[in-house]
Amino acid sequence: MDTNDLRNRIAAFDAKQSSTEDVASFACEIAAVVAMGQNALDALKPVLRERAAADKGTESHVQYETNAGKVSVTFPDPMYKPVKGLDWDGLRAALGDRFDTYFTTRVSYGVRKDIEGVVRTRSASAEISTVLGALSRDEPTPRVGFKPS
Repeated sequence: MDTNDLRNRIAAFDAKQSSTEDVASFACEIAAVVAMGQNALDALKPVLRERAAADKGTESHVQYETNAGKVSVTFPDPMYKPVKGLDWDGLRAALGDRFDTYFTTRVSYGVRKDIEGVVRTRSASAEISTVLGALSRDEPTPRVGFKPS
């Protein structure tokens, strides 16, 4: 299928007037084309990175303008990250009060995974209104996945 044919079909497709099977089938067709395009792009990215590295000079950004559009390659500054599996407590103990010279400490809070059961069990407790006042219920959007055949 050529891209103009696909573009025309996408523009003409009326999902609201189509059966669920037709919508799902068309979605899979589009997903197959997107996957082919993504695979092709993934193969081109290393070539573009390599060529941009040769073209960039001292710049952190290279842009190629073509009749089909623009491609930009951005070179982020190098950064330091902790090694995987780092023993933070051991490192803190080894560095003592100098730890904060090199590292930041972040404390995060979150809602327990079993919060519904805990709230149900403790519904008569004095703190439950405070707890419920600190929570909002999020209804996530259902995920849709495509597996073209």
